[in-house]
Order: sequence, then C-alpha cells, then structure tokens
Amino acid sequence: MSGSGTLIVFAAATPGLQSEFRRWYDEVHIPEVRAAYPELSSVERYDLTPSPQFGSCTGWSSVAVYSVVGDPTEVWSRILADASLGRSRSFDYGSVRVIPQNCNPYHEADEAQNVSHGNGHGLL
Repeated sequence: MSGSGTLIVFAAATPGLQSEFRRWYDEVHIPEVRAAYPELSSVERYDLTPSPQFGSCTGWSSVAVYSVVGDPTEVWSRILADASLGRSRSFDYGSVRVIPQNCNPYHEADEAQNVSHGNGHGLL
C-alpha cells in the first residue's frame, strides 16, 4: 500500500524495572522491529514524566513514535501477530495503547487554499 503514517505507542515499564525497560526498548526492541519491518522508516522513543499540571493518571512511562511507509494499522497487526519478536519482563504488555494515523499526502490545491497539514504526527 502506498502512503505513509505513524504509530504512536504508549507503554509502561514493569514496576521497579524502569532502567531495564529503557535499555531493552532502545537497544533490543527497536533494532529488532526495524530489522523485521523495513516499512518502519524511523522510530523515536521518549520517556514520559509526571507533570504537576496533569499528574501521572496515564500510568505510561514511555511513548514511541514509529514512522511507517504504508498503512500503520496493517503494520501494527503484523507486529502483534509476530511471535518471533523478543519479549522482556521489564515491559508491562497490559499497559500498551496504540494510535495508528494515516498521513494525508500534500496536494498542490491545498497551497491555493492555504491549508496546513502540521507535522503529520497529530500528537496532542
């Protein structure tokens, strides 16, 4: 499928294993997923910290933004079904929430109407 999109993946570490979670996600999981799925053109993971303004009501300690060439929903379905991907005791699999987004391609007609597409990630 042509086009592009983004997978925004929120996750939490198993309590007490935050350092192990960061190391595994950054040094093991991301390289493994990128090698298995070449349609993932880039991945960035960020630590989330509680904010006095918003508190820690989400329970997530991490968000990863995967840029996808193709349909992000289809790619996520394949990743979920892939039993060959490694797992870690430091990853709280029950915490995962995923937002797949298809990005609208830029059209010359939009320029005439002064339409802005932003950065394509749709993060808050």
